[in-house]
Amino acid sequence: MNMKNTNGEHPDLKMSVISDNVTDRGTVKLHEGVISSVIKNAVSTVPGIVRLGGMNSLSESMAALMGKKNSDNAVIVEVNEDKVKAEIKFVAEYGCNIPTLALNAQITVIQKVKEITGMDITSIDIHVTGVESANREETKSFQMEEKKKEE
Repeated sequence: MNMKNTNGEHPDLKMSVISDNVTDRGTVKLHEGVISSVIKNAVSTVPGIVRLGGMNSLSESMAALMGKKNSDNAVIVEVNEDKVKAEIKFVAEYGCNIPTLALNAQITVIQKVKEITGMDITSIDIHVTGVESANREETKSFQMEEKKKEE
């Protein structure tokens, strides 16, 4: 079965042209998943970010059982010509200054996306979905102590 549409692209893959500069060699097209991967890798280098995604919720646990990674919906990318809008969700390390952390994430992502793809990011919305210790066992221990105090 042929999965390509009439212009030769897979119908389920959203593609965006990263350059209007078409040469005799052809046109460069970049899948939004590539930009998403660049963003995920850039964010993972920022000190103070524990992990991408949200806190471990029941729905995320179920998704993990089905083989989906928690970071699959942590980055949402929208591309219009050579402009990118992004939404990033992550858990911050306890004790970090969150506004500074978010700004560092934005700066890092803007630089890496421009460096690797040549595209400009027009906006990055940051959603800090939780705060936890970089050491997950410490966080669990702390949460258990807090529950005992409440009882």
